[in-house]
Amino acid sequence: MFGLFRKNPLGTNEDQCTMEIVSPETAQAWLAAGEAVLIDVREDNEFAAERIHGALSEPLSRFAPDHVVALAGDKKIILQCLSGKRSANACRAFFEKTGRKPYRMEGCLTGWKNAGLPTETGSVQES
Repeated sequence: MFGLFRKNPLGTNEDQCTMEIVSPETAQAWLAAGEAVLIDVREDNEFAAERIHGALSEPLSRFAPDHVVALAGDKKIILQCLSGKRSANACRAFFEKTGRKPYRMEGCLTGWKNAGLPTETGSVQES
């Protein structure tokens, strides 16, 4: 379990107060155990093209922290985008609105794929 959490590599003290970084492998374990929800803040067309199985779409352009809280309940909230900038912005907005510190997945979708973890492509199935 060593090295699974790190302070934000983007480097600002503000970010260290508003989010924690979690590795793709830890995120996958939390998702599999039902301990977390994964929120993808990329836009709808990006989400439709490729996504992590089980991720929920909440595009940054209409990001609603209260809606994310309603989706997650008491589970950990992991935010991700393609590489990190949009999810960092979403983490800040989420913390400012809710006071709850979310997790940002290290490397986001790119980090997930670099870790050899699977993604889904094609049309999104409605549940």
